[in-house]
Amino acid sequence: MTAAVLSVSATDAECVTAIGRALVAAGPGDTVAVRPGVYRESLVFTRDVVLVAEEGPGSVVIEVPTGSALLCAGGDIRLRDLTVRGGDEELPLVQAAGGRLGLDNCQLEATASAALHVRGGRVGVRAGRIENAHGSGVVVDAGVAEFTEVAVEATGGPALVVAGGAAPTFRHCTFAGLDGFGVVATGTGAPRIEGSRISSASSVAVLVQQESRARLVDTQIDGSQVGLYVSGRAQPVLERCRLGKVTAHGVITVEQAAPSLVECLIENSAGHGLHATGRSAAELRHCVVRASGAAGVVADETARPVLVGGELADCGDVGVLLLGESAARLRGVRIHGSPIGVSIEGSAAPLLGGLDLGDVAYGL
Repeated sequence: MTAAVLSVSATDAECVTAIGRALVAAGPGDTVAVRPGVYRESLVFTRDVVLVAEEGPGSVVIEVPTGSALLCAGGDIRLRDLTVRGGDEELPLVQAAGGRLGLDNCQLEATASAALHVRGGRVGVRAGRIENAHGSGVVVDAGVAEFTEVAVEATGGPALVVAGGAAPTFRHCTFAGLDGFGVVATGTGAPRIEGSRISSASSVAVLVQQESRARLVDTQIDGSQVGLYVSGRAQPVLERCRLGKVTAHGVITVEQAAPSLVECLIENSAGHGLHATGRSAAELRHCVVRASGAAGVVADETARPVLVGGELADCGDVGVLLLGESAARLRGVRIHGSPIGVSIEGSAAPLLGGLDLGDVAYGL
């Protein structure tokens, strides 16, 4: 059985006049080709269909009315080269609840609680841009999702929220929180972010909390107050990431957080490179902390960070500052270019071994 092509146009007499009508008329797997124009419609997808802008990106705008959403409830749905605009402050602009939804080179321009909400089914987004002027950019709390080369920008909410037990994958994407978090990972989810860039204009670039096991690989985190903030019992892993140009601390760990950073670079933090408090247990393996405005690493309260290999270089006040009852462990770390190499105060009880201290006024 051969799939048919249905044409939609608000002005051409030989075409179906509305996208919703074409979806009703289309058979399973048919293509609905939309001619240029603005279509004010609320759409629900329940069966296989391809919906495409006949003349390419920018030629077709679907305006979703207030109180409505574009909903994928079932079927294999492919949207290509479309602009979807509008939304409602209490509803997402686009919601995936079931089936398979593919967005290829589409643009979402939301004034909604979220631009895209994935709560079921399978979602694949390739290229394109997702913007929200009034809420979150992308929210994933269930289902399966994969994003490739997508730019996400949000005002009034995080650019990306991963909650529940979701484990979406993001490759070569950008996330910008214009007045809030860049990325928030919470619950027990395990998002994977590769080769991407994350920033926040006024807050934390990456917030990982509760029991999340987020994984970031080859990703740049910058342009924020704090690069990475980890709380609760979260255990994120960062590999070969670069954290820089923040107005406060590069990494903050609190409560019982236990992040693992491997071969990462933390540089140009106005405050500390790593500030560990509570009972947190950050692990830095072969990482470089460079050019922090204050200390390279601070451990306070009962924090017990572990540093293996790597270096702390050219930090403004001190390479390592150990306070409270902290119990840091440093092995094989090179510390140089700071006024003080290691400062131990209060009841701190570190375990130090194989340190290379150089170009400091006071080593220990």
